[in-house]
Amino acid sequence: MMNVKKMYVSLFMVGAALFLTGCWPFKDATKSLKPELVIINVLEQPEFEDCHIQGSINIPFDEFESKISYLNKQNHYVIYCADYMCMSSGFCANLLKKAKFEHVWAYEGGMAEWYQKGYPFEGKAQFEYLASQYEDMLHDESGDVPTISAEKLLEKIKDFAVIA
Repeated sequence: MMNVKKMYVSLFMVGAALFLTGCWPFKDATKSLKPELVIINVLEQPEFEDCHIQGSINIPFDEFESKISYLNKQNHYVIYCADYMCMSSGFCANLLKKAKFEHVWAYEGGMAEWYQKGYPFEGKAQFEYLASQYEDMLHDESGDVPTISAEKLLEKIKDFAVIA
């Protein structure tokens, strides 16, 4: 019985030493406590694969509402779609706000504006909508869901180190 106690005390001491020195093997689990920037493309999978903001993920518009419960409310979310004519980004960002997410923006310029400005993207960029002219729009941050400009989004991406 004494040997069992010594073994538990030894294991506790090793665990405490690892934890205090920062060598605890499960420290990566604490990274999720720090808010992350999540950029969500709400276009269909073929459009996402053709061209998307570097580091963004795809949750198609038709699936968006059913996926909200899987998202971490502590993170910062930027929702985008094709361009200013597409209403999906604002609609999905509004769904997040209604679900009590605090850090939500709609990037209304979408992939077309981002691509035309030459900002970091992934994909072959062959879909026609990418060449459609975008208009510099005012970004109203006073509504329920603030919008974000391409430049502010690029700053936010760099601040969160989503891309190099």
